Amino acid sequence: MKKFLLLLILIIVGCTSQESDLQELSEFGSDVPNGIENEHFHMQMNTTSQTYSSNVEQITVVINNLGADMVGFGEYYQVEKLKDGLWYKVPFLESVAFIEIGYMLEAGASTESTLKVKDLDHQLTDGTYRMVKEFWKDGSKVILAAEFSIAN
Repeated sequence: MKKFLLLLILIIVGCTSQESDLQELSEFGSDVPNGIENEHFHMQMNTTSQTYSSNVEQITVVINNLGADMVGFGEYYQVEKLKDGLWYKVPFLESVAFIEIGYMLEAGASTESTLKVKDLDHQLTDGTYRMVKEFWKDGSKVILAAEFSIAN
């Protein structure tokens, strides 16, 4: 019986410590769209599935440039989790780095970006997450977010 209680306590502590490691609020706030259509941009960004299991290894995001001009973007992305109505940054492992390179997405083209779960310093638990990415064109920039859920 003592072993069972100890195991239960370890599981509870492990689960609560995962949530408590999410300390840094997102600088983007809550109103980050997954698509935009204005005078500078016409884009969409979505995950290939709405819901993933907690043992998922990677999450693919499809980026669509629906506009008439090329759009630039980089390797970097930010992962965030919705907790108590606020978005918190999910930390990466200290060994993870993004190269500073610019890519151009042709008008009418699509590309994919992959979120590798093993790069995160956080176990994905049930909840709502988003991958946030910045795009630019002619001195203007836009931030888009592709939301997804983790459910067991």
